[in-house]
Amino acid sequence: MPSLNFDLAPPAKVVDGLLAVPIDIQRVTAALVFDGAALSGTGDATVEFTMGAQAGRPIFDLRQTIASAWLDGAPFAAGCLAARRSCPRRHRGLGRPVLGFARPLDPERRRRGDRASVA
Repeated sequence: MPSLNFDLAPPAKVVDGLLAVPIDIQRVTAALVFDGAALSGTGDATVEFTMGAQAGRPIFDLRQTIASAWLDGAPFAAGCLAARRSCPRRHRGLGRPVLGFARPLDPERRRRGDRASVA
Protein backbone atom coordinates (compact mmCIF):
# COMPACT_ATOMS: atom_id res chain seq x y z
CA MET A 1 0.00 0.00 0.00
CA PRO A 2 1.36 3.46 -0.84
CA SER A 3 2.32 5.79 1.95
CA LEU A 4 -0.47 8.11 2.96
CA ASN A 5 0.20 11.81 3.34
CA PHE A 6 -2.83 13.98 3.90
CA ASP A 7 -0.89 16.89 5.46
CA LEU A 8 -2.05 19.32 2.76
CA ALA A 9 -5.52 17.83 2.30
CA PRO A 10 -8.58 19.75 3.46
CA PRO A 11 -10.15 18.50 6.68
CA ALA A 12 -13.20 16.26 6.65
CA LYS A 13 -16.38 18.34 6.58
CA VAL A 14 -20.10 17.74 6.94
CA VAL A 15 -21.82 18.59 3.62
CA ASP A 16 -25.60 18.25 3.34
CA GLY A 17 -25.59 16.18 6.52
CA LEU A 18 -22.95 13.74 5.21
CA LEU A 19 -19.31 13.50 6.30
CA ALA A 20 -17.10 14.21 3.26
CA VAL A 21 -13.48 13.07 3.55
CA PRO A 22 -10.46 13.89 1.36
CA ILE A 23 -8.91 11.35 -1.01
CA ASP A 24 -5.50 10.74 -2.55
CA ILE A 25 -5.78 9.69 -6.22
CA GLN A 26 -3.48 6.76 -6.98
CA ARG A 27 -4.31 5.94 -10.61
CA VAL A 28 -6.57 7.18 -13.41
CA THR A 29 -7.37 4.95 -16.37
CA ALA A 30 -9.36 6.32 -19.30
CA ALA A 31 -10.59 5.09 -22.67
CA LEU A 32 -12.27 6.72 -25.65
CA VAL A 33 -14.38 4.67 -28.06
CA PHE A 34 -15.38 6.22 -31.39
CA ASP A 35 -18.12 5.13 -33.77
CA GLY A 36 -17.26 6.77 -37.10
CA ALA A 37 -20.43 5.61 -38.83
CA ALA A 38 -22.65 7.17 -36.19
CA LEU A 39 -20.35 10.18 -35.63
CA SER A 40 -20.44 9.50 -31.91
CA GLY A 41 -18.25 8.22 -29.16
CA THR A 42 -18.00 7.61 -25.46
CA GLY A 43 -15.38 8.25 -22.85
CA ASP A 44 -15.00 6.37 -19.61
CA ALA A 45 -12.56 6.59 -16.75
CA THR A 46 -11.80 4.86 -13.50
CA VAL A 47 -10.14 6.52 -10.54
CA GLU A 48 -8.42 4.42 -7.92
CA PHE A 49 -7.87 6.33 -4.70
CA THR A 50 -6.93 5.93 -1.08
CA MET A 51 -8.52 7.49 1.95
CA GLY A 52 -7.09 8.58 5.25
CA ALA A 53 -7.93 6.93 8.55
CA GLN A 54 -11.32 8.68 8.86
CA ALA A 55 -14.36 6.89 7.47
CA GLY A 56 -16.81 8.91 5.37
CA ARG A 57 -17.85 9.71 1.82
CA PRO A 58 -14.92 10.39 -0.52
CA ILE A 59 -15.08 13.89 -1.99
CA PHE A 60 -13.53 15.14 -5.24
CA ASP A 61 -13.91 17.81 -7.91
CA LEU A 62 -15.67 16.34 -10.95
CA ARG A 63 -16.53 19.05 -13.45
CA GLN A 64 -17.83 17.01 -16.38
CA THR A 65 -21.45 15.99 -16.80
CA ILE A 66 -21.51 12.21 -16.74
CA ALA A 67 -24.04 9.69 -17.99
CA SER A 68 -23.24 6.74 -15.72
CA ALA A 69 -21.16 5.99 -12.65
CA TRP A 70 -20.09 3.02 -10.56
CA LEU A 71 -18.20 2.53 -7.31
CA ASP A 72 -16.29 -0.70 -6.72
CA GLY A 73 -18.23 -2.18 -9.65
CA ALA A 74 -21.71 -1.30 -8.31
CA PRO A 75 -23.64 1.26 -10.43
CA PHE A 76 -25.29 4.29 -8.85
CA ALA A 77 -27.16 7.39 -10.03
CA ALA A 78 -24.68 9.70 -11.75
CA GLY A 79 -26.59 12.74 -10.47
CA CYS A 80 -25.28 12.02 -6.97
CA LEU A 81 -21.82 13.11 -8.06
CA ALA A 82 -22.98 16.40 -9.52
CA ALA A 83 -25.19 17.27 -6.57
CA ARG A 84 -22.72 16.57 -3.76
CA ARG A 85 -19.35 15.87 -5.41
CA SER A 86 -19.03 12.93 -3.10
CA CYS A 87 -19.54 9.21 -3.42
CA PRO A 88 -23.01 7.94 -2.57
CA ARG A 89 -21.97 5.57 0.16
CA ARG A 90 -19.74 5.71 3.16
CA HIS A 91 -16.37 3.99 3.08
CA ARG A 92 -14.24 2.86 5.96
CA GLY A 93 -10.95 4.67 6.35
CA LEU A 94 -7.75 3.38 4.75
CA GLY A 95 -9.70 1.73 1.93
CA ARG A 96 -8.76 1.74 -1.74
CA PRO A 97 -12.05 2.18 -3.63
CA VAL A 98 -12.37 2.46 -7.41
CA LEU A 99 -14.75 5.04 -8.88
CA GLY A 100 -15.75 4.83 -12.54
CA PHE A 101 -17.78 7.10 -14.78
CA ALA A 102 -18.73 7.46 -18.43
CA ARG A 103 -20.05 10.17 -20.72
CA PRO A 104 -20.98 10.48 -24.37
CA LEU A 105 -18.73 12.59 -26.57
CA ASP A 106 -20.52 15.43 -28.33
CA PRO A 107 -19.22 16.05 -31.87
CA GLU A 108 -21.50 19.09 -32.19
CA ARG A 109 -19.49 20.92 -29.51
CA ARG A 110 -16.44 20.77 -31.76
CA ARG A 111 -18.36 22.16 -34.74
CA ARG A 112 -19.64 25.04 -32.60
CA GLY A 113 -16.09 25.85 -31.52
CA ASP A 114 -16.57 24.73 -27.91
CA ARG A 115 -13.69 22.97 -26.25
CA ALA A 116 -14.21 19.22 -26.06
CA SER A 117 -14.40 17.85 -22.57
CA VAL A 118 -14.06 14.18 -21.71
CA ALA A 119 -14.56 12.53 -18.33
